[in-house]
Amino acid sequence: MSLANISNYQIADKFYWSVSYMGAWGTGIFENDDVLDWKEELLESEGLDFIKETLESIIEEDDYIEVDIASSAIGAIEVLAAIQGKPGEELKNDSIYVEGLNEWIELHKGHGKSLLPIAKKAIKKIKKTLS
Repeated sequence: MSLANISNYQIADKFYWSVSYMGAWGTGIFENDDVLDWKEELLESEGLDFIKETLESIIEEDDYIEVDIASSAIGAIEVLAAIQGKPGEELKNDSIYVEGLNEWIELHKGHGKSLLPIAKKAIKKIKKTLS
């Protein structure tokens, strides 16, 4: 099939497909597929229960923590910090990977202080696993 026979719709459809299914990767907290999947679930949630469940899943793990669970927990901790008024660079800069998060954070601002001790335990456990 020559390029002349391809309609604009086919070109647009192919372009959309290639962009939509591209994986995310980078050095930022929200620059991987696992945490982006977690973020989408968070954006559909009503309150902070999803963050709490994510953090508790780390604490309940045995010695080994899977990378997808750790990535999600680090994302949860980053969101929790932002809710407390201490957003990280990706949230401050409104990175493409955090689309929709700043609005969610604004809705929940000032809540979640009771989750901070759980977050500290979770990050300590993740660090221990990495060492």
